[in-house]
Amino acid sequence: MRIINLDETGIKLITSTKKQMYLSVPEIKEFIDGGYQLLDHTLIFKDKKLVLPPNDFLEFPNILNYIKVNFTKKSST
Repeated sequence: MRIINLDETGIKLITSTKKQMYLSVPEIKEFIDGGYQLLDHTLIFKDKKLVLPPNDFLEFPNILNYIKVNFTKKSST
């Protein structure tokens, strides 16, 4: 799983199977604060769904931590 920073507009989460989920800057804070769900290897946030392959599912806690560390200040401005 990768994260692409889209300048000041938001981020994209990209799975190893090239599926994507876009999070705008205002959505990042809500995502970090637990606004997402993980159900049956599917990441759900608002009306967006992203199926996570097994490797990406296992890696998700690290991705979430990376987002918290690197985007908390950006999302609060």
